[in-house]
Amino acid sequence: MSIEITWNGVALTLLIIMAAVLVIYIVKTLININKTLTKVNIILDENNKNINDSLKNLPEITSNINEITKSVKDKTDVLDNIFGTNDTAATSMGFDIEGLISSISSFIGIFSELKDWFRKKKKRPGLRRK
Repeated sequence: MSIEITWNGVALTLLIIMAAVLVIYIVKTLININKTLTKVNIILDENNKNINDSLKNLPEITSNINEITKSVKDKTDVLDNIFGTNDTAATSMGFDIEGLISSISSFIGIFSELKDWFRKKKKRPGLRRK
């Protein structure tokens, strides 16, 4: 009794083994998908009321978002007109940013010197009134 091994037999055996592995893999994948869909279904059932409430409020929410974006756009347009890259818009309104910053820094410097002067006056013992 002799068994003859041919290339066709080997190839057919490998194909059958690969098909069995593939079927097992597909079955496991389908089982996992089924478990996942079951969990998703449970979550949807538990949160059905919340989902419906959110969907009912969606038009109001989108309306509020539209109002907010319109308001922000209007305000940014005004700011662009004031602080825009076009220097003529800022100068035509008489708005000088560098002058304003210079004035503020001068005011802070004067205020700081006055504060120091009053501290020195307070510390001198000879200038106290009786």
